[in-house]
Amino acid sequence: MATGVKVHKGFLEIYSSVGQLVRDEVNKLAAQIPGLQVVCTGHSLGAALATLCAHDLQNSTAIRPFCYPFCPPKTGNLAFARDFDLHIASRVEPLYCEPKGGFYSRGISFVQSSDPVSWGGKRGFKNIRPRRIQNIADSGNTLKQGIYSLKKTKSKIDIYYLAPNVYKVCVLGFHSYKKMESELLGSR
Repeated sequence: MATGVKVHKGFLEIYSSVGQLVRDEVNKLAAQIPGLQVVCTGHSLGAALATLCAHDLQNSTAIRPFCYPFCPPKTGNLAFARDFDLHIASRVEPLYCEPKGGFYSRGISFVQSSDPVSWGGKRGFKNIRPRRIQNIADSGNTLKQGIYSLKKTKSKIDIYYLAPNVYKVCVLGFHSYKKMESELLGSR
């Protein structure tokens, strides 16, 4: 795992309560089923847990998981988002359960533009923060964020990010399965 990776404490506490069971079961199945593939998915809180699960399996097992969360909250810091992108979201591999075959991104987050949890602001969030800090966090301007962090010797501000490959897939505020399919399958 990359240095500096942090995730939301509440999500980590929930995932940690079952993480070892998940790893044990996946390792047991991988020994029985050659070429086992795992797809981690969930909605909202389940999406955050699926994202943590995929990251954990990537770093602690021989499995290369796929991760397709729906309306995920911003789960980890920038180091987490970059590590997730480097090892999962930027990777393209065959997904054998798909009848048409082909290669798929191993990580795509499906969000609704009307959902403040998964799409509120351009970047990260912190539950309790002054509006000025919110504007810096949501600006997406790494220079502004960097200058702010240099001013503080020890900041209690943690900015959380969505895992990469985020696609808005909604029509009138509702999930559009056609848009999801289009993003997942590409122009096939």
